This record gives sequence, structure tokens and C-alpha cells, in this order.
Amino acid sequence: MKKQLSSKKFNNQNTKKDIIKTARKLFSKFSYLGVSMNDIAQKLNITKPALYYHFSSKIEIYEKALKESFETFCIALTKKLQTGPPEKILSQMIKAYLEFGLKEKNLLNSIIIKPSLKNYKIAKQINSLKFRTIAIFQPVVKRVLERQNNSIIRKRINEKARLITSLIINIMDGLLLESYSLNKNLNLEKSAKKILKTLL
Repeated sequence: MKKQLSSKKFNNQNTKKDIIKTARKLFSKFSYLGVSMNDIAQKLNITKPALYYHFSSKIEIYEKALKESFETFCIALTKKLQTGPPEKILSQMIKAYLEFGLKEKNLLNSIIIKPSLKNYKIAKQINSLKFRTIAIFQPVVKRVLERQNNSIIRKRINEKARLITSLIINIMDGLLLESYSLNKNLNLEKSAKKILKTLL
């Protein structure tokens, strides 16, 4: 049996980062509902009291893991904002979004598919993080529309860009949910082309 560390000793070893990193992997593999505080403690080889010393609940750990995961995603998404035709950039961003959704499906799955009042705080956090994602997508969608509709006044372009961005996010979420529930493979290239062809 592995020796378990005390909370005091563990506290001196970048504890919170280690806990979040480990919990994020577990949530990604088994979902929020499939992971307990005991599972996280065992994976870290610490006692449950040592874990509770740093975090008051599983929801608190999940919130931090979710935030870290979205931060990583937003950085990756922002890197797609390189120079080049906006249509190509938008296609790359759609593929990045879908790839993230597939990779982190169990981190998001239980909240997106089965939202509950118990998890309202987490659902609210997901909405907040999604607004950030929309804020990254929308200027690119606007650039695509401006290239296609030079005669449309700026106000209409802004309204149309906002609507199409929301539609793109919803379609991507729908594709991810279908992939999760039917255990279906998702072709990122084809999906991106189909979304762009349908909406733009």
C-alpha cells in the first residue's frame, strides 16, 4: 500500500495545481458524475481530509478544472486568428472547437446533456465561458460577411454576424452531443465545410 501524505506536507508541493491537473484528467475520462472526492484523493495518493484542506467540495474542483480547460482552449482558438482569408480562419476555428469538445467530452457531457438545479453554478460558468468563445468567433464571422456583402450597412453586418455566430456555436454543440450520445465519429474537416456552406 502506498504511503499517504499529510495535508501539511502536500501543501508545500504546489498542491492546488496538482489537484486541478489530476481532477481534470479524471473528469475528462469519467465525467463529473463519475468522479468522487475519494477518487481524486486516491489518484493523488493523499487522504480525503488533505484534499478537503484545499477545496471545500467536488463542485469547486470541477469549476476550476473547467475554467482551466476553457483557458487552454481559448488560447488554442486565439492562435488560429492568423493572417489569411477569414473563411479559412473560421474553418480552422470550427475544427478547433469540435476537437476540444470531443477531447473534453466527459468534462462537459453531464452538465450539457443533463443540467440540474444542483449544478446551476457550473451551468452558469459554462454559459459565461461560452460567451467568451462567441466573442472570439464573432469578429471573424463579421469579416467573412463583410467580404461577401460589401453593400450591407455596418449595423446589419453586426446583427447578422451575432446571429450567425450563435448558430455556428449551436450547430457545433449539436454535432458534439450527437457524437457523444451515439458514440459516433466526427469528421472535423467535413463538419467545418458543411457548417460554412450552410450558413455563409
